[in-house]
Amino acid sequence: MAIRYDDDYIKRPNIEIQYTEEQIMELIKCRDDVLYFTKNYVKIVTLDHGEVLFDPYEYQMDTLDLLQNNRFFIGLWARQSGKTTIVSDFALWYAIFNSNKNIGIVSNKESSAKRILDNIKKMYEGLPIWMKPGVTEYAKTSIKFDNGTQLIISATTQDAFRGWPMNIVICDEFAFVPSNNAEEFWASNYPTISSSTKSRIIIISTPNGMFNIFHRLWEGSVSNNNSFVPQKVTWEHVPGRDKEWAKEQVKNLGIHGFNQEFACKFLGSTNTVINPETLRTLLNMDREPRFFDLKDRMRVWEKPIDGAKYVIGVDPAKGTGEHFSTIQVLRINSVKPVDMTQVACFEDNMTDIYEFSQIINRLSYYYNNAYILCENNGEEQVLLVNYGGILRMRTLLIRVQKKLILVSDQIKTLNLKLYC
Repeated sequence: MAIRYDDDYIKRPNIEIQYTEEQIMELIKCRDDVLYFTKNYVKIVTLDHGEVLFDPYEYQMDTLDLLQNNRFFIGLWARQSGKTTIVSDFALWYAIFNSNKNIGIVSNKESSAKRILDNIKKMYEGLPIWMKPGVTEYAKTSIKFDNGTQLIISATTQDAFRGWPMNIVICDEFAFVPSNNAEEFWASNYPTISSSTKSRIIIISTPNGMFNIFHRLWEGSVSNNNSFVPQKVTWEHVPGRDKEWAKEQVKNLGIHGFNQEFACKFLGSTNTVINPETLRTLLNMDREPRFFDLKDRMRVWEKPIDGAKYVIGVDPAKGTGEHFSTIQVLRINSVKPVDMTQVACFEDNMTDIYEFSQIINRLSYYYNNAYILCENNGEEQVLLVNYGGILRMRTLLIRVQKKLILVSDQIKTLNLKLYC
C-alpha cells in the first residue's frame, strides 16, 4: 500500500533540511539522552487530557536509563503501569538516532505487537519535522526509515525474525506466550542476539504463574545468575494508587488476581500443596549438579546412599515437544516432620512415553528401589502403568500411599532442599 505522506505527520524520504544551530544542538542532546528526548519531544494520548508531552513517572525514568545503558533488561511490571508506552518510546528513540538497525517486536499475540507499533507511529507523527527521519515503509507490521533502520513485529514463534540480524528484540508480555512457543523462540533467537556485543534484548511482562521461561529469566536476574538487569514495578509505584484503590481492586479481582496483576507475585496456576512463598524460597537454593546426561535432560546432585530411602515424583507428558515430562528424585530424611532433599531431576519434552517409563524404572532401581509417585493425568499415565513392570509400579504406588500419607498432614513443616 502506498504511503500517504503528510508534511505535518509522515515525512518523505531523503528531504534536505536546512537545520538551525539550535536544532542541531537539540538533535545532539536527544541522541545522547533518551530521557531528554522523551520529556521534550515525545507526545502521548491520555484519557483525561488528550495529546500531551510525555512526562514519565520516576520509575519510568529509571527504566529509560536502564534501557539506554544495558544490553539485557527484564521488567516485571504491574498491569496499567505504562510498560507499552515506555518500550515504544525507547524503540522510537533508538530507531531515529541509529542508522541501519533492525528492531524486532514480539508479543504473546501479533495484535498486541501491532499496538506497540501503532504507539511508535503516533509518537513519530507528533515529532517536529526537522527531527523525523523520512519514511520509506509504513505498514501495519513494519516501519522503515530513510536512515536504513526498520521496526518489524511478529507473534512469538520459532520462525519470528528468522534470517534477520536483529539489533534489538523487544519481548512484550513474555510470560503469556505458550511455553513451547517461548522456548522455541528463545532457542532460535537468543544465539543471534548474543553473538553481537551491541545487540540488546528487552523483556517486559506481567507475571503469569511460575516455572515458565519468563519466571526462570526473572529469578536468574535477581539472583545474578544471568546477564539481565531486573526492574520490578508494582501498583505502589504508580502515582494515584493508594490503599483505598488497592482495596477496590481486591474486591473486583479477588486477592489471587490482584497479587498477580498488580502486586507482581508469581503464583501457581492452581492452589499448590506447597505455599507459593515457600516455592519462591526454594528456587533460590541453587548449586551445580555433579553431572548431566548426554542429552542434557538429567541432573544429579547426589548418588544413592546405602540404606537411604528415596521417593520419585513423576509428571508424564506425551513427548511431542509440548508439555514437559519431569521427574524429581528425593531422599527421605525423616517422616515426622517430613524432611526430604532433592538428589536428581529430569526434564524433557521430546522423550516418548516408552523411553520415559524405562528411565523411571532404572532410576527407581538405582536409588535403592525408590518409591514412585506418578501423577494420574490421563493417557500418559495409562501408557506408563501398562509398559514394563506393571505390577511393580502399581505395588509401589500403593506402598507410597501408605508410607507417606503424613505428607499432607505435615505440609506446614515440610522442608525440601531443591537445587533446580
